[in-house]
Amino acid sequence: MPDLADRHSVADPDASQRCLHFTRLRLCGDPVAARDVRRAHRARP
Repeated sequence: MPDLADRHSVADPDASQRCLHFTRLRLCGDPVAARDVRRAHRARP
């Protein structure tokens, strides 16, 4: 997981946080929260 975050952070520090947050929700098995995160991702400009 850490090296994934490192690769992301080189190009876009925010992307790594969104990616890790989304992955954590999926791993925790919280489909409602994961759906909300996906909606938030689509809403971003």
